[in-house]
Amino acid sequence: MSIRAFLAIDISTTVREALEHFQDQVGSIRSVKWVSPESMHVTVKFLGDIEAGQVSVLREVLRDVTRETTSFSLTVRGVGGFPSVSRPRILWAGVSGEVKLLGGLVLNVESALSSLGYAQEERPYHPHLTLARIKSRSREAGKVLETSEVFEKEWVFGDMTVDRLCLVQSQLSPYGALYSRLWELPLEKSSH
Repeated sequence: MSIRAFLAIDISTTVREALEHFQDQVGSIRSVKWVSPESMHVTVKFLGDIEAGQVSVLREVLRDVTRETTSFSLTVRGVGGFPSVSRPRILWAGVSGEVKLLGGLVLNVESALSSLGYAQEERPYHPHLTLARIKSRSREAGKVLETSEVFEKEWVFGDMTVDRLCLVQSQLSPYGALYSRLWELPLEKSSH
């Protein structure tokens, strides 16, 4: 049996609540499907469909990576759109702070997983949180977002400490993806 899975970093309750408040403020825009704040995370690596037996193998392989990684701080701030703010398909919140340490974690995860045959990501890593998906009428949604000055404001959603890596299962449903954590590994290396 295969499961759809990805590696992620959880966000703090404070950041989650600030993002929920943002969604309430921005309100309902036609064709924008908001991501539930409980589902928000920073993706480290999307794995796709994996065999159920890989869950424990991934944990063992990545345990060495997390033992060699120090916890670090990130700030969630700013709002943008992929591929552009005028025709967004994804509305995102940016991640700043100790992003070099996050990038190092991502590289170490990629390296460890390549030994299991996972293809390394070729595109540059852009950490973000997906706030909403826009399935259709992205130009229309972009205009509404631009006139509401969502992209002009300096949104600051808060700080968070990254102290663990999670393997998450994603089950697609008519209501969107449902996520369940399969395991988590603490980042253990001392900063001293």
